[in-house]
Amino acid sequence: MPILRRRSHPATTTDQPAGTGAVPGQRDTSEGTTLAESAEARQAEAARQAEAERQAEAERQAEAARQAEAERQAEAERQAEAARQAEATRQAEAREAEARAARRPYYGMAGTLMFLSGLLTFFIGITGIIRGTFFNTVATYPFYYSVRSRGITLLVIGSVAIVVGLALLIHMHWARHVATVVAVVNAVANFMFLPFYPFWSIVVLTLNVLIIWELTRDRGQRGAREFARLPGPARATGVEPAREKVS
Repeated sequence: MPILRRRSHPATTTDQPAGTGAVPGQRDTSEGTTLAESAEARQAEAARQAEAERQAEAERQAEAARQAEAERQAEAERQAEAARQAEATRQAEAREAEARAARRPYYGMAGTLMFLSGLLTFFIGITGIIRGTFFNTVATYPFYYSVRSRGITLLVIGSVAIVVGLALLIHMHWARHVATVVAVVNAVANFMFLPFYPFWSIVVLTLNVLIIWELTRDRGQRGAREFARLPGPARATGVEPAREKVS
């Protein structure tokens, strides 16, 4: 009897790897989910970075605004300090000017008397030059010399006295010392002229004595005030103690 041989057909195999029971549709779904989650994660990270950058930019702007405000306040303080210093300097200068004006004596009376004395002396000199016979003739006078020469001398002294009197009235610094010398010279000259015209010479001589007193009394009063400000031992000895030098 013939032996029937069964033809074995090879089993149909698939490409599914061994040990995996995943279905192809499920695998695609899980890969899509993973990709979506990755995209969402990247978007969230990008959003967080954008928010962090926005906050950092806002902080930089706020810091720049604070620095600008601080600089503006500092500039305003510097300007206010400069204005205060300028005002303080102006007030100090004003006080110093007032103090100098208070310390500087006013020789209005001395200047007026000097101007008047110079004017009278000037006219005496003019009279002696133009008409010498107007004055007395004193041949036995020890200091006699011609009336014309004496008139020229008085004319020069009177002119100088007028100029110095005007300088006293306008507060010239040098006028006080020069006026004292001119007053002394004028007094001596009019004293020498006394026998020729006594009344006129006595008037001018009196004016010059008043001028000398007016010019010198302020120095004596200032010295008395400075002496009164000295401490007791220095006032007793009349010597001001030496001041200590501040290093």
